[in-house]
Amino acid sequence: MTEYLREQISSYFTDKLLGTLRDTILHMKGVSNAENDLHTSSGLQQFTDKTHKGDAGLEFIKHVCAVLALDENVQHDVLVMRKNLLKYIHVREFAPEAEFHDPCPSFILPNVICSYCNDCRDLDLCRDSVLVDQEWRCAVPQCGQPYDREVMENALLQIVRQRERIYHLQDLVCLRCQQVKAAHLAEQCACAGSFRCKEDLNDFRSKMQIFLNIAIHQKFQLLQECTSWILELR
Repeated sequence: MTEYLREQISSYFTDKLLGTLRDTILHMKGVSNAENDLHTSSGLQQFTDKTHKGDAGLEFIKHVCAVLALDENVQHDVLVMRKNLLKYIHVREFAPEAEFHDPCPSFILPNVICSYCNDCRDLDLCRDSVLVDQEWRCAVPQCGQPYDREVMENALLQIVRQRERIYHLQDLVCLRCQQVKAAHLAEQCACAGSFRCKEDLNDFRSKMQIFLNIAIHQKFQLLQECTSWILELR
């Protein structure tokens, strides 16, 4: 079965995706030209971006290959196909814009125990349709006991405060040699490189934004106030 899948990816899927990619690029070029003509005729100012924002062909490649690569038996063949598809649109294999990013970041609350049947499971707070609808119940069919929302909120609060503390107490690393700063009073590394935080501010804020979205949707007032206060700090 694995050999059959590999053969299909290297032949059928590659040819099929190349044809779909070609049609997508031609279609988007037509749409883009029509929009440019509309903006030009209406006198609107044009803005350009150095990123591949709105590149349907590139997004198509990233998402399809990310799904196919979930099968570990064909990951190498998918990577080869991905390289060929990216080459068709003139994007380097390891370019930053070719990296797949989850369009729907989520947070999984680990080890949630039902107070009635002691069932232990991890809860995906942003993708589980039952939790999104605010029906916080045990998933065991014979149980269905509601979870204590106050306990859930307190658990999320502890995680948020812990991540905030870790961010403020993180190490500094050298931009040049990537070594952790050892001397507290040194302004530069021994290699004359500058120091930066190990975790980027934008990454930290994006993680906090996920908790804020959860708090707003689930009406966790205390969690919302805490994450909002953290995000307001500069």
